[in-house]
Order: sequence, then structure tokens, then C-alpha cells
Amino acid sequence: MKRLSALLLFILVYTACNSQQTEELSYVTEKVTVYAGRFEIKADILFPQKGNNFPAVVFCTGSGPTDRKATIKYSKVMRLLIQKGYAVLIDDKPGYGGSKGEFSGDSLFRERALILCKEVEALKNHPKINPGRIGVYGSSQAGYVMSLALPDNKDVSFVIAWSCPAMNSIEQSAYLVKMQALCAGRSYADAEMIYKYYKQRAEARTYKEFREAADFLNRDSVILEIGWGFDMTEEVFEPKTPESESYINPVDGLGKITIPALFIFGEKDTQIDPVQGADAFDKSLKDAGNRNYRIVTVKGVDHNMRLTRTGSLKEQKENYNKEGGAVLSTDFLDAISKWLDERK
Repeated sequence: MKRLSALLLFILVYTACNSQQTEELSYVTEKVTVYAGRFEIKADILFPQKGNNFPAVVFCTGSGPTDRKATIKYSKVMRLLIQKGYAVLIDDKPGYGGSKGEFSGDSLFRERALILCKEVEALKNHPKINPGRIGVYGSSQAGYVMSLALPDNKDVSFVIAWSCPAMNSIEQSAYLVKMQALCAGRSYADAEMIYKYYKQRAEARTYKEFREAADFLNRDSVILEIGWGFDMTEEVFEPKTPESESYINPVDGLGKITIPALFIFGEKDTQIDPVQGADAFDKSLKDAGNRNYRIVTVKGVDHNMRLTRTGSLKEQKENYNKEGGAVLSTDFLDAISKWLDERK
């Protein structure tokens, strides 16, 4: 009954449209509310100024809060899409901006997948949208979300996925801490030890295993610098079950799609493994019979497609703190632009 209610509870609220212009980009904004289960999602749909029957893209962001106003103001990809005639839907995540609801700690990916499906449905039912040309644009954590939402969704006709992992979130996070150690000048042996204990802490079947790993990690400077120390008492310790979202691998879902897809990786990404990711998705998509996908690796960029020396979290923070921030790669934008032109 709860599942049925969640599927049936969908309301799209239309409000006054506002015509806006930013940096010579003209568009029309329509505010919408999408209900998905217990979540009330506030979103904007941005339309090119003129026309109808628009192709459309849902933005599925990575981890952390979403400020849709900032995304609309600064996103060069969003500008590119609108310039090419696409409508774009961007939301505030539950608990941020105008959206209401709170994610469950153990169901984050599944709850985000439900919201994504409802947003696709909102576009499908919109009178100004071409229901046969709705795509999803997502990065990073969105890989897990899209892997759950898209394989059986017949309303999504294309995907742009960038910096998406091709391993479960335990392995992905272990890779991240290992790479931060190497970027900090630690030896390969030290980095491998951090990787080993990070996985052990997350996958521990007994409290003794957890305790050993936690004690090691909570003393390590790399773990402390990125704020990933973690502890718990034996009374509250519970090993992860096979059904835990921690074991979801995007390749098992996102890698099985047969619709047109563009996968983009950053050469110097230290948060997900770009080499392993490109290879894993290439093999899986090929095995699935997808003959309309492209995999691109952008040289010299980090996880966020910004030009970088090391790709480390530390350098990312330093770049964003500088006046003007980090520089988005034009090769990244060109890859999307060219691929979209080929879809016309």
C-alpha cells in the first residue's frame, strides 16, 4: 500500500512564468512542485524563450545540498542546453531551499531515484515538453541514483553521465582516501594501508574488525583532514547486510541501458577511478547491446571537470577559494555540445 501510494501521489503545481536574461541567455522560468512519496520537491523548469514541444533534461546532481538558484546562475552546461533548445528541470533536494522531507540514511539512493522518476513524469505530462525526448544529466552520486531509476524507465530517451563511479560506494570511497594519501605525498604502501582499513571498517562483520580499522583510520592525518573519521560503540554496531545501498554498483543498472548515452570521465579524478570506470561501462554497455553510447575522457581535469594539477580535494578547495574559482574545461563542454548536435 505504501508503495502504491508513493506512485500515485504526484502533483504538478504550475505558477506564473518569469522571463529572464543572464549573460545574453534568454529563458522562461516556470516554478513547479513535484510530490514523490513523503517528499515535496520545489523545482524550476527553464524554457528557451520561443517555441514549443521542447526536448528536456532533468538535472540529477551529486551528493550534498542543491541550491538551484546558484546552479541556474552559474551552470555553463545549463546555458548550453537552453541555447540548443532544451528545457531544463533543476530542483532543491529535500531539506534544502524550498523542498521538504528528509532522506533516510539507509535509503538515500532509492529515495532519490523515486524523486528522479517523478520529475521525469512531470516533464512527460507538461504541455510544452516533447514526451519522447526527455533525458537525464547527472554526475558523481547521481550514478547510483540513475542506476536504480533508469533501466526500467521507458520515458527517458538519453543520458549524459559524468564522473560517475563504476564500483560500490565502499570501494569508491576507499579509492578516494587512497588517492588523497598519494596526493599528500604518502608512500604507495601507506596509501594501500589506508585503502585496506577503510574497506575493513565499512565491511566489518564483527566489532573487533571494526575496532581495529577505526583505531587506525582515526589516527591518520589524511582521514582527519577530509573529516572521515568515524566511531561507534559495540552496543550499536551492526554489520552491513547484502541489501545495503553501500553495495550498489552503478554498472549493474546504468551500465545496462540501451538508450543513447554519453559517459564523461576526468583524467585526474581522485574521487572515482576514471580508468576503471571507463573500462567497466564500456564493457557493460557493449554486452547489453547498446550501440549508441560514447565514452570520453577529458584531459587535465578533476572530478568536477575543472582544470587541475593533482585533482586532489585539497587543490579543489584551494581553487574554489581563489578569486574566480577553478576553471571549467572547455573540452568537457565541447564533448556535450557535439554529442547533443549528433542527436538532432
